[in-house]
Amino acid sequence: MEIEQGVIDAIKTVIDNVTLAVTVVGTLVVVSGLMFLIGAVAMTKFRRVYEAAIFKTLGATRGLIAAVLMFEYGLLGVLAGAIGAGGAMILTWAVSRYALDIPFTPLIGLSAAGVVVTTLLVAVIGVVSSWEVLQRKPLATLRAE
Repeated sequence: MEIEQGVIDAIKTVIDNVTLAVTVVGTLVVVSGLMFLIGAVAMTKFRRVYEAAIFKTLGATRGLIAAVLMFEYGLLGVLAGAIGAGGAMILTWAVSRYALDIPFTPLIGLSAAGVVVTTLLVAVIGVVSSWEVLQRKPLATLRAE
């Protein structure tokens, strides 16, 4: 009986360590992804300022430009979330099948929730990072070009 408890404790320790490693790696991936997103938005800010100036000159309101930015970043979020969820599902299947030899049951609801959260996060960060684009006056921007 004591040997069985020792084996169970050893397995529990290994599973806890694997869970901690996956959590740490996942957190690092999310943080680095956010940094890449912010960097990508910052790199394209000048192009967006010019585009917004053209749109404002043609009669677009700040709300319409914000909606276009939200839609654009939302599509990027859907793409990023779908790729991430798909990759996670494939990796989970491979570990379940080949490393642990257990049946794989996909968690579609959890994957869909991940895609939704990623979409909202990318859209909000994109629009907030582009706030200066919405505030700039079109005449000053077009004169500088």
